[in-house]
Amino acid sequence: REQGRVREAMLYCRMALAREPGFADAWYNLGDLAEVAGDPALARRSLQRALQCDAGFADAAFNLARLHYAAGAYEEAVAQWQRYLDLDPDSPWARKARHGIALCRQQMRPRQ
Repeated sequence: REQGRVREAMLYCRMALAREPGFADAWYNLGDLAEVAGDPALARRSLQRALQCDAGFADAAFNLARLHYAAGAYEEAVAQWQRYLDLDPDSPWARKARHGIALCRQQMRPRQ
């Protein structure tokens, strides 16, 4: 990825997952690469798989929340940011997660 070879990096993630489908880090990396490649649906699916493999993968929950927010799926974003906060409440990213939740709740309020 750092060399700009995103598609090739995605191929290597897929190869790793073919050998070890439960490799949460490979799912996470595939999600990151898919987002860079402009495929948010694959990115969301990959991050969901990372969380299925490792329910305590805080970074995957945070990034999945961010993708849900970008797609306008505010309830799902809140759920994932809350999951992140349950896993990592005191990190520097916790403040961003709380801010994300507040933005989602603002978007979900009925318009007057």
